[in-house]
Amino acid sequence: MQQKSIGKIGLLLSLVVASGFLVIILYSCLTMHALFIMPGIIAQQVIVGVICAVTTVAAALAIVLGLIQKLYGETASSAQKHQLVFQRATEKLYENIYEIDVTHNRAASEETESYFESLGVPHNTPYDLALPIIARQQIKEEFRQGYLNTFSPENVLRAYHSGEQSLKYDFMISTDGGKNFYWMRIIARIFYWDDDESIRMFIYRQNIDTQKQQEERILEQLNRDSLSGLYNKAATQNLIRRCLTEEPGRLYAFFMLDIDFFKKVNDTWGHTMGDLVIEDFAGLLRRQFRDSDIVGRIGGDEFVVFIAAPSRAWVEEKAKSLLEILRYDFKNGGKQCHISTSIGIALSPEAGDDFDSLYQNADFALYQVKKHGKDDYTIFRPV
Repeated sequence: MQQKSIGKIGLLLSLVVASGFLVIILYSCLTMHALFIMPGIIAQQVIVGVICAVTTVAAALAIVLGLIQKLYGETASSAQKHQLVFQRATEKLYENIYEIDVTHNRAASEETESYFESLGVPHNTPYDLALPIIARQQIKEEFRQGYLNTFSPENVLRAYHSGEQSLKYDFMISTDGGKNFYWMRIIARIFYWDDDESIRMFIYRQNIDTQKQQEERILEQLNRDSLSGLYNKAATQNLIRRCLTEEPGRLYAFFMLDIDFFKKVNDTWGHTMGDLVIEDFAGLLRRQFRDSDIVGRIGGDEFVVFIAAPSRAWVEEKAKSLLEILRYDFKNGGKQCHISTSIGIALSPEAGDDFDSLYQNADFALYQVKKHGKDDYTIFRPV
């Protein structure tokens, strides 16, 4: 819009100036002709007419130039307003915007330098040395290395030469010394600066804590069994596989539990009663473990618990405790049924180091318990 306005101004100015010169040249020619061929009085009158015409043209030029100046001023003012609106809109999206001169390994603005210094970075510290200081001061420990890897000068230059125009990283940050953390997203726009032939990046910091919390709530709902509130089968499998991959060789206990005679509950009292038993049993089971332990319902009245174990003896004591706690009478609206559980256990790595192996071996141990009377536990022993 601004370029179009300036183009119109230039065209109008050119036409006015050209017209003025044509008028002046025309009257100058008439004046010279009058001086040579006309009587003195008539020549004087022509000269006076020329002067009046030139004056009129000059006045017209002054008026037009004034209008042009006003139009240009309004255009510039409009551009400034547009820039201000854009800046304010940007400030609503991002907490801060900083600039880095990656080629010369330094902050590229006073605001960026001030931000570095506010976090304890000495004045004029190179960017690659300032980055780890900033990470230690604000970023939660598990996100620091990812932050450093993403925004290191080497990675930024590699991204630029690979044709990438931006980098993004989500992490948790604290501005109160580590007491409280919230989610932050950094988007870095990489560009070439002609003035000093440098590769630079604008760093946009955006608070995404609300968005992340919503995503986590949705993910949590997708991972939960609607009846029991425990992890569903898919989530249970994925979480156990992740643990086995991240810490291979660690001692884990894989508990598989069934509610004894659950079919009788459904047949005697109906499925509504059965659902109430599942819900109550699941809540009681969940309370026997920490929030970090994996407790899931994998179908019907089958439950799985996966937990890091300090020793085999500890696992046996835990199994005995569960049998005692999960042996009770469930009552609802005058209806009553006795609840107990059977437990099959597989220990990793001796009974397997992957989900499928542990599942099969715990299921085999559970089958042995059921075959010999239920309301007991068995730990799988490899042959």
